Amino acid sequence: MLLYAWMLFVETAPERYDLGMKIMTLGRIDRIKKIIADRIKPGDKILDIGCGTGTLAVRCMKKGAYVTGIDSSEFMLEQAMKNAKASGLEEKLTVIKDSATQIDKHFENETFNYVIATCSLGEFPKSYLEYIFKRVNKLLKKNGKIIIADEMQPEGKWRRLFYNIIMGILWIPQFLIVRRVAYPIKGLPEIIENSGATITERIKLSLTKIQILFAEKVN
Repeated sequence: MLLYAWMLFVETAPERYDLGMKIMTLGRIDRIKKIIADRIKPGDKILDIGCGTGTLAVRCMKKGAYVTGIDSSEFMLEQAMKNAKASGLEEKLTVIKDSATQIDKHFENETFNYVIATCSLGEFPKSYLEYIFKRVNKLLKKNGKIIIADEMQPEGKWRRLFYNIIMGILWIPQFLIVRRVAYPIKGLPEIIENSGATITERIKLSLTKIQILFAEKVN
């Protein structure tokens, strides 16, 4: 089952969400969040798209950052605030219940140093992602950065063919559980660069289709 399908399944039970993400990422979600948080500096202002239970936000706030988490699930946002309070960091966290497609209505241009997202963009078709990242670019300050970790379709004709066959097999159990189907993101680097940012680094995690993309706003 794809990560996004699993997220749909557990979004009303955030107490099981973090364990589920560890299972579905083969334990790599903690490494992903550490890699992202290690880039953060004190005073950074961060927008966390699809913030979930706020575990990445807490890591970033412990580095001295201020985080705004946006998520469409009230359950997740409640858990995110609980996690922030448990670490004594609730004053550094702002949560907003809304879709990523609505981010520009909540903030002024050039508000954030970073926009981050982990395993939260699989629900959106290409046209929506193009729309989202154009807004993301406007929300970033000068030299602002984007970090995205998510499942992405493999490159290369034969790798994509094999992967699509496997995904076709998984279509049935995925649909039976969540009543909808999501696929890994296709062409995300191009979408990001067409929005006005430059890909500066890419990390591919072994045994998964998860990649971490780092990009910087083109000023």
